[in-house]
Amino acid sequence: MPRVRFWLSAVVVALGLALPSAARQPGSEKKDDAPAKSTTKPAAKKATPAKTAPGKLNPSKSAVSKATVAAANKLAADSLESLLKGEDAKTIEAALDAELVRLAEEADPVSDVEAFFAISRASRLAALHSRTTDPAVRETLVQAVRGAPKFANELAMSLTTKDDLAKVAELAGKLWRAEGARLNDFSTLGAAICVVHDREVFVQANENKVVADDPLKLFAYFAGNETKFPLGLKNVPVQLLVLVVDATAKVSELQWALDRYRADRGVGARFFEIQYDVDHFRNGAPKKVTSQGLTLQNISKFGGVCIDQAYYAANVGKACGIPATIMTGRSAEVSHAWVSYLVWNGQTAVFDSRSGRYPEYRSVIGYITDPQTGQRVIESELSLRAWLSLTAPDKRQRAIALEDAGYALADKLLPKDEGLAMDASGRVVHEKLTPEMATRILAISEAAANLCPGSARAWRLGVNIGVTGNWTVEQRNRWGEAIFKTMVGGGYVGFAADCLITVINSVQDVSEQNKMWNWLFQGTSRNGDIASIVRFNQAEMFERDHTPEKAWECYEWILKLYADTSPMAVAAAQRVLVLLKDNGKSIGEGAKILGEAWARTTPPSSLNPAFASQSNWFRLGVLYRAALKDAGQTTDYTRVSTQLGLKP
Repeated sequence: MPRVRFWLSAVVVALGLALPSAARQPGSEKKDDAPAKSTTKPAAKKATPAKTAPGKLNPSKSAVSKATVAAANKLAADSLESLLKGEDAKTIEAALDAELVRLAEEADPVSDVEAFFAISRASRLAALHSRTTDPAVRETLVQAVRGAPKFANELAMSLTTKDDLAKVAELAGKLWRAEGARLNDFSTLGAAICVVHDREVFVQANENKVVADDPLKLFAYFAGNETKFPLGLKNVPVQLLVLVVDATAKVSELQWALDRYRADRGVGARFFEIQYDVDHFRNGAPKKVTSQGLTLQNISKFGGVCIDQAYYAANVGKACGIPATIMTGRSAEVSHAWVSYLVWNGQTAVFDSRSGRYPEYRSVIGYITDPQTGQRVIESELSLRAWLSLTAPDKRQRAIALEDAGYALADKLLPKDEGLAMDASGRVVHEKLTPEMATRILAISEAAANLCPGSARAWRLGVNIGVTGNWTVEQRNRWGEAIFKTMVGGGYVGFAADCLITVINSVQDVSEQNKMWNWLFQGTSRNGDIASIVRFNQAEMFERDHTPEKAWECYEWILKLYADTSPMAVAAAQRVLVLLKDNGKSIGEGAKILGEAWARTTPPSSLNPAFASQSNWFRLGVLYRAALKDAGQTTDYTRVSTQLGLKP
């Protein structure tokens, strides 16, 4: 299986689209300092490859494509047969990977997409076999591939570089021995079980660690109850089913929840069914549910705090076959957990993250932990994943194949061990990544995104090439327009902004980069968390440029606008004190700005000390207190210490 690189954390919005400017922005001398629009005319709207009629292809090109696809199908079939006969899997995998790179360099990602798919799938299966060293496990895996080809296909196309392939293969064999032909009927379920339970699956709900039940029992539970699930099961993509099979409630608890909430799609309502343990939150008293044992039944009976409410709602959703997960975020006051779950009616699909998300967390960025990779995923990327349920399985899998090819070619052109030669401006020079090759990777990425718009991996592939400085203004505008319409228009602002921060940071000219920061800030100013992160990155740019007064101005904006709404205000205050020290001044000179910021925060009400210490009010107060002491303002220092509950 080709190596997969994740250079960026999200995708980029149009760099060439200017937004109206508001008040004067940091580092600017005039009001209108949004990025100028490019004079290059945007490319025409992309055609959807899947709708191209075969009869309209150029005859000679069509013949070449047929030959390419036929050759790929034969190589893939021969390779699979060699694998099943026990021939050297690593050699087979290497040959398939080389062919995938060749296709990326020479083939058309639209008309030859079946060739890409055949080679990618075979390569992934070869990788699964090559990591399996136990002869008994390998023999059982061979039986599973022969006896449940649909399962083998789903499993192969679901693998990531974060999966432990040896354990995936072992679990696939166990499922085959336990379920036989039924594994083929529930191919996506089996694949999801394998890629999630190749490691210990658990949830750490504050002081309680809850470990998932045996994966074979989970498969039997979900397969046995499939007809009772409101969304079904067989038509749910593996990428969404991973948020079902990662249930950590025991099977007996899941059955209890299904019997109680059968056919109820209102997962969010379950959050508020759980009585809040106010005594624990305010006074730090031991939680009743902890003393009794953290089960769904006990949470229902004794209540808990937000993590317990979210755990209950998410596991009830999973018990009913609905993709659901715990989402966490941190406001200016305290960390919080709520639930996010899939709402899908066959025509639209979204992750609803509103339940348990109190008003002060509406503008806070939420995160989940991906049960397959263990990585933290931003909520807007989770929202994008919902789109996969509206994309046909064949298109999803072919998009994955194209992504494999694009990343494999990028790895060849941008090897990790490559010496970093730089030009006169300090930009890294990638000699192998010629404009022609960059254009090929962009075409592959575009074809993948057309097939499956909900694939973040497809968008990242193209954006990475842009960050290296190898796309033209026309290509940038084309991608910018597509991402703007697809991501921002679809409500994925956080996902787009997260990537755009990386892209803007790659711009060499400080003046132009500053315009882009101000533009992005205007576009995200309604979301305090995102906007403050944008400003913080802008400040760091000025610090690198040795203009601390402009960095100070950015930090001051954060403290003025978001002291009571974003945890980035604390980071901004800390940087203010560092700037003072680095520039030969005392931290006492920051007392005024920190005092004004602290005055804008809201003291937490009725919180025990453990929770109160997480609030912006407390954390900014501590910094303000230190500045007052340094400035020799004894009276104010004593007053603030008393308010914070600290000894002077």
